[in-house]
Amino acid sequence: VRGPGEPISEPGPLRNFYYHRARFATPLGTSMADEAEAFPLFVHDEIHLLQSGTTTAREFLLRFVPLASPSSTARRKLLDKALEDLIMNHWGPDARPPSQTVLAIAATLGFFRRQQDQRGAFSHMYDELPQLRSEPSASASSDNSKYTAQEHARSLVVCRWITRHCPARADLQEEEERMRHEGARERERDTSFMTPHKLQAYSEQGVLFAADTLYSGEKTFEWLKLLNYLPEHRRPVPLSASQLSQADSIKLASSFNQSVELAFAENDTQSETYLRGLCAFCPSIESLHGLLQRVLAERPTQQESIAPHLFGRIRTMNFGPQDKQALRNMVPMINSDETAIQLLMNSHHPSESFPPQEIIHFVGLVSESREGVRPAGTQLLHAMRRWLMRLYGRDRKEEKPTEGKMSVAEKQERNREISAAIRRAIQAWHMVLSVPCFNQEDETLKQILFDLSQAYFFKEPDPPDILECILGLEKEIHALSSVKQLESEVVRIAIKATRDAQDASEYEFDPQLESMLFAEPTQLRFTVIEAFITFKGAKDDLGRILMHTPIWRHLLSPRWLEARALMAQEHALGKTQQNGKRALITHATQLRNGSIQLQHLRIILIHQKEYELLVRQITGKDPENITLSGVKLAHFDAEFKHLRTYVKLFCSVGSVEAAALERLIDDVKEHDQTMELNEAVKKFEKLAVRDHLPWLWPLRDSEVFLGIWKHTAQKASEKGQLKQEYVVQNVIPEARKTWEALALSIERGSAKLEDIRWCVDLGWNSVKLELKRLESTCPSESKTSWVAKAEALASAMRLAAKLREWAPSMLHLRDVLAEIFVRDRADPCMEELKQVVKNYQNMWQFQFGDMIKAVQPFQATINMLSEPMQDYSIQLAKHDGSVEWLMKKHSTEDFNRLISLCRPNTDDSVILAAIASLQQTRTFLAQALYESQPYDGILAFLKELATLTMDISVHEALLSVQRTFEPMLDLLTMHSRTPGVQACYDLKKIHERGTF
Repeated sequence: VRGPGEPISEPGPLRNFYYHRARFATPLGTSMADEAEAFPLFVHDEIHLLQSGTTTAREFLLRFVPLASPSSTARRKLLDKALEDLIMNHWGPDARPPSQTVLAIAATLGFFRRQQDQRGAFSHMYDELPQLRSEPSASASSDNSKYTAQEHARSLVVCRWITRHCPARADLQEEEERMRHEGARERERDTSFMTPHKLQAYSEQGVLFAADTLYSGEKTFEWLKLLNYLPEHRRPVPLSASQLSQADSIKLASSFNQSVELAFAENDTQSETYLRGLCAFCPSIESLHGLLQRVLAERPTQQESIAPHLFGRIRTMNFGPQDKQALRNMVPMINSDETAIQLLMNSHHPSESFPPQEIIHFVGLVSESREGVRPAGTQLLHAMRRWLMRLYGRDRKEEKPTEGKMSVAEKQERNREISAAIRRAIQAWHMVLSVPCFNQEDETLKQILFDLSQAYFFKEPDPPDILECILGLEKEIHALSSVKQLESEVVRIAIKATRDAQDASEYEFDPQLESMLFAEPTQLRFTVIEAFITFKGAKDDLGRILMHTPIWRHLLSPRWLEARALMAQEHALGKTQQNGKRALITHATQLRNGSIQLQHLRIILIHQKEYELLVRQITGKDPENITLSGVKLAHFDAEFKHLRTYVKLFCSVGSVEAAALERLIDDVKEHDQTMELNEAVKKFEKLAVRDHLPWLWPLRDSEVFLGIWKHTAQKASEKGQLKQEYVVQNVIPEARKTWEALALSIERGSAKLEDIRWCVDLGWNSVKLELKRLESTCPSESKTSWVAKAEALASAMRLAAKLREWAPSMLHLRDVLAEIFVRDRADPCMEELKQVVKNYQNMWQFQFGDMIKAVQPFQATINMLSEPMQDYSIQLAKHDGSVEWLMKKHSTEDFNRLISLCRPNTDDSVILAAIASLQQTRTFLAQALYESQPYDGILAFLKELATLTMDISVHEALLSVQRTFEPMLDLLTMHSRTPGVQACYDLKKIHERGTF
């Protein structure tokens, strides 16, 4: 095309020839036969430019990029043929080419195969190169279908040539350094499509393609030389002989044996890498065993360097039936935790050829040694836990139905699935924990069992569903008895599910739980029910039994009482059942003969229906004497209560000796729970005061009777403390006589007011209670109740007492407030109040029955005011100074100015509070004192007061003003003057007294 010395950029005639700037556009009329003849010239020229350094590997690859299009499939075949021609006819297969040429051709090969390999076994090679991913076209599919086996076989020449001459990674350090410098120079240009890093990736893809073609396609280990170049993450997927046909398996094993012989024939550093590769890609356990034997025999120093690769191959190998015996023969050489870990981490298993039982069996074998079983190490423990959870502890369903949206059939199907999952899991855990290395230490057992409790089938379903599934697997659970800890853990989970189900229920004993637990008497249910009874606190006590009747109704049913399994074995539930039965029957017998303890009788009376139900279920008849025993107990409790009140109140108030009674009370308190009913009935028979206690009991809160009792007892105890005999014979009868005489005098209305002043001194509600006590505890002359009449008389008496105090107060207030009344005018109301004062001077000598008539003339006047207002007016009249001072403060503006002047001059909290009360009092009385005057008489003034709204705070404010009026008045007087006027007053005091 061009002669020597001509510029390489000068083009020649464009006919059937190619040169390095050609774009591969086929000239019109050029046949494929002509292309097949001319294309090798282009390839030769490009390789020549690459080897001479005129072009770089990147430029070399870019020249072939158009061939990657789907329409260029035929030209990619021509490239293979051109390279084969160069290798076989020009260079020679054994001639060593430059490393750059080998890697450039490998990069081109890796780049060209992308469309084909993205759809095949090499799709993983392009995961890091998204720009190479493309959708295959129809033409490409057509071309690939024409790629015959013969053409593929001829490309093996290129693959073997790359395998034979590919440089080692260590030999490329200088080349990689040069590529880094080139990358630095070219960063300013757009190199996004072909950076040095990507070029290196294409080279690795091409080399990997060549290696996999020989390994996966030809079943040969020639490619192992490439381990010095390929990184660990870019290597072929190891093949297992068990997954190949018999012919391919034999071929692969034969090539492996040849490679082993070659590796042991050489004795250099490269052979060690070769050995590691043989371990990592060993086709079967038998081959691995033979390799390990030769290493131990001929090169024991390399044992440690190949060990990781040997273990790694155990993890990646797909075991077949023929591998298991070989692995068993190999166990003495690899009995370590690492072997067990790799077996568990193998992603190909469990499988039909290597089920979980055999995996765990081999784990147990490799964990034993001549010295015996060694405990599992931390890493093996974690690997086993991950293996169990991966296979049995995680739910593989992506979509999980919501509990509330499931139909009954769906829920039943889900429970069947959970039961099956639990069955498989407990069998797997049992299988693992049966291996000696996992049950040597308690901590190892705990961690493995903890994972079982965290499995999805014990976490996601509702507690009742979990319990139902576990109870349905009782036979499988009892089969775990060889590993007690596992059986205990499953039982513990069942107990926890029972507790959680009960806690989530709104019932005292959940009906669904009740039906599941007592469906039939079985061993597992015995344990769960016993734990449930303990959790609920439903045993060891009659009260607890009766509070949990639903449980005991089932437990004491004929079916459960006759359960052979519960009767034959000494199960804790059997003891609980018999204890409960014995307690119920024993108490029924004690009720019949009166020997029952008071504590048990009280419990039975509280839960009488439940007790009768259980006793009837056990004995077939109702218990006797419950009602009669309840009456006796109530009488005893009442007498004891009366006695305690008599001692603590009446004896204390009347200074009566009661040491013996106190000892009796202490004895009853101490033995109240354990005392038998027959003994309790006779406890107070010998008390002299016993007959008087029922009469004294209702008078314990009567202030009037306590006054009579105290007066009677003190009169009799002038010589010392009273004895019980004297009190019973004298004090109680005399006090009762006085109390009954008082009742009779009130009933008749003949009582003098001075004898019943308590009708005024006590509150009205207390007075009414006292009158009712008098009627209920004393004999009466009338056949009808006299309390209503007595209440009316008492109310009139209280009104008379109020009139006796209020009338003088209003007359005095009239004098103090004289300026607000019209002068020289007759005042009938004033005359009426004076008549009250005159009539009520000797009011306490009046008879009780005359009080309604006595107050009737004046009732209308005083009742104009509410009772709180009556008290307020009485209190107002008690302090003339404050009233007179308020009368002078007509102007609200002046009053407020005075307060504002004086308040800053004191920090006394009492005075400040009094000033606030003074303001409140003036505001309350302002309408009556300043605005509505003058008044024609007291009656008009009373009508004005009746319009005021009265509450307790107003009364408290008046009391505060009256208590602190003098110091407050001093403050208001002294600090209301201007400084000049005050100076004059001070000077006057100095002149008069000589001091300041």
